Amino acid sequence: MLGAAFALSACRLFVSLDGLGDGPPEGDGASPESSIGEEAGAASDAGADHTVTPFDAAGFPGLDASFDGPDAKVFFDDFERPNADPLGNGWIERFTGAFNLVGGTAAKQTSINNYRDNIVYRPQSEDLLDVEVVAEIRFSPVPENMPMLWARAQNISANRVDGYHVYLDCCAYHFHIARHVGSVSTEIAAFDTPPLVANQTYRWTLRVTGTTSTAIYSRFEGRNDSGAWVILGQTGYVDFEADRIVTPGSVGFSGDVESGYAFDNFSRVGY
Repeated sequence: MLGAAFALSACRLFVSLDGLGDGPPEGDGASPESSIGEEAGAASDAGADHTVTPFDAAGFPGLDASFDGPDAKVFFDDFERPNADPLGNGWIERFTGAFNLVGGTAAKQTSINNYRDNIVYRPQSEDLLDVEVVAEIRFSPVPENMPMLWARAQNISANRVDGYHVYLDCCAYHFHIARHVGSVSTEIAAFDTPPLVANQTYRWTLRVTGTTSTAIYSRFEGRNDSGAWVILGQTGYVDFEADRIVTPGSVGFSGDVESGYAFDNFSRVGY
């Protein structure tokens, strides 16, 4: 089982969140971003910049507050249906077969398509602006590259998605939070976790709120020896850039060409 406490492995500063809750950073407004996506047709979709973003909780008030108010729009899928392709239950799949129902999970299958075209998302009628996505994930046999969660996903077409996503670079247990516009993913924050273990269940959260400034937060949790969830890594970013995503969108998940992991107990709550 996982140990009871973990600390983020701090590397050089990627971006400070200090003071971002009230307005843009001082100076010329340049964003400390890293463009990690490539234009359509490029040989590689992502190149990891292995830095981490120190997390400043003061920039993210209300993280412990529930979104589940009387007007909240709630969705939950435990995938407890017979093994099948497609997933059913209203999910839209850019290409069926990227994820199949296997053993009560949405299990990633080997695919010739990239993560943009492997996206699985909720219909436009369910689009939300301020939203929290939580999903469990299990790796088998070892953590694989590029599982991801999406929020405010929109304008979805061949090799193109607008929205925010968080994804895992398995080789360094490095999680990237990124703004995705068209076919380009621009990293805006990142965090590390300790090495992940095959055949254990983890819990992954992505929360996106706001328009004048858009706060994007993600955490990754595992269970300690007593079975309680503990945070293995977390960070966030407040986005003031002109191309930030400020309109309601869908939620969902995707992955690149590899198999070897499965999502379960997917929930969405928001407004």
